[in-house]
Amino acid sequence: MKLTTASQMQEIDRRATADFGIPGLILMENAGLKAVQVLVDFISDLAQKKVVVCAGRGNNGGDGLVVARHLFNGGIDVRVVLISEKSKVTGDAKVNLEAVLKSGIPLYEATSPDQLDQVRQEILTADIIIDALLGTGIKGPVKGLMGETINLINEASQVIRHSQSAISNPQSAIRNPQSVVLSLDLPSGLPADTGQIEGPCVKATATVTFGLPKIGLFLYPGATKVGQLYLAEIGFPPPLLKDAALKFHLLEEEEIASLMPRRAVWAHKGDCGRVLVIAGSVGMTGAACLSSQAALKIGAGLITLGVPESLNPICEIKLTEVMTRPLAQTEKGTLSLRAYSQLEDLLSKASSIILGPGLGRHPETTRLVEKIIREVEAPIVLDADGLNAISADPDILRASRAEVIITPHPGEASRIITKDIAEINADRPGTAAYLAQNYQVVAVLKGAPTVIASPEGNIYLNPTGNPGLASGGTGDVLTGMIGGLLAQGLPPLDAARAGVYLHGLSADLAIVEKSIPGLSATDLISYLPQTLSRMTKISGQKTD
Repeated sequence: MKLTTASQMQEIDRRATADFGIPGLILMENAGLKAVQVLVDFISDLAQKKVVVCAGRGNNGGDGLVVARHLFNGGIDVRVVLISEKSKVTGDAKVNLEAVLKSGIPLYEATSPDQLDQVRQEILTADIIIDALLGTGIKGPVKGLMGETINLINEASQVIRHSQSAISNPQSAIRNPQSVVLSLDLPSGLPADTGQIEGPCVKATATVTFGLPKIGLFLYPGATKVGQLYLAEIGFPPPLLKDAALKFHLLEEEEIASLMPRRAVWAHKGDCGRVLVIAGSVGMTGAACLSSQAALKIGAGLITLGVPESLNPICEIKLTEVMTRPLAQTEKGTLSLRAYSQLEDLLSKASSIILGPGLGRHPETTRLVEKIIREVEAPIVLDADGLNAISADPDILRASRAEVIITPHPGEASRIITKDIAEINADRPGTAAYLAQNYQVVAVLKGAPTVIASPEGNIYLNPTGNPGLASGGTGDVLTGMIGGLLAQGLPPLDAARAGVYLHGLSADLAIVEKSIPGLSATDLISYLPQTLSRMTKISGQKTD
């Protein structure tokens, strides 16, 4: 699904009118009607509720005025608090303001703190608050009377939190809490492009977003303010919503299911991909083994783990189905540059290479990583100490003969691009896009949410996963999953998207039965068969 920035959504709105002849008044009417439908569908005793619409003077406020009119026409107790002088409401919003006034809907004009204080009780005693204060156009922190109104809405609400892992389906519900805040398009105060909240922001029970979701709805900390997310189609022509110029995407289950590798009925292990894992050092055999097991469980046919020779007996005990190859090592127990000649045959036969988990940072190991990147042709997943090895000279990525997927967490990314972690987290999509385009790789920036970027400029946000992933080794599992999908023939971008989505989904399935602090990397691997079974059911996939 496409996601938009504020300016892109405004351009879609403009073109809908200018190029397709759809009046803005119709789009506003449809937006308000869809918001009303959410309330009607999911609040069973709506007729007994008091609704207060808090509206600004712009188009977002106009959407709220449409909501007020239709609720009033349906016999609902509704009032409007307008945070503006009536004379300053213009355009399509003014048309709907006049309709509200002519309908006799109670409307309170609040243009000063004193006037807001006079309607304070109206807001505090509402069962349902419609947040129609601010739309996509905010820049910087919300201040003044609008900020005070947002604080008042938050004071009034007892918001029930909901999972925001994806756009809701018709079975999702607001569940009739005592007090509901329904935000229109996005919670007021939430920047549409970044999710980086700088001032007061409405904490919604649910948000109805119009046309396409906005990026900021999925980026933290803004995503914590959204509540349950509903997507409303309000009449934008499909070509505008599918424009190739829209480079942001949300990963969706049906699309990921369609990417999954298919096996012929006569397939044998050699047909299902050969993964070479080059990993491990003293004290870090777990990383090597986790990546190997994940590659196996995601469906790759043959896995070989190359480790320092002194660690080989340990890995053979840990791994049953994975082959191991003892390799030359340094005096510190890391892989030596001499290991390259021992690996040449495996490198030439590999369908994919996993390079880096637990490798250590010995200078000779670094030179081995550099040599592999420069000389092999099989696609590479570069992670952990593999990334640390190239951080002093990341331009080596452009010299690779192979297609490369990098999977940094913010700390590893900061060493590659010399930005501090806070700056990276403030613009996760921008960081991923820079890594992908500057170094011509597929970049997987791990975190909440994980962001995938392609060299062509497409950016994907992942909606799956939970805090249980904040556990050592889960990144190694992700690396193994991506490498296993690569080996089965998925192009690098598809392997990265599918691996990230399935990794988070495995965590979501696991957390149903396990507590978040108790979720381990091994748990993720154990839930992979359940995750893959779900994908098979969704796609209706059978063997060829």
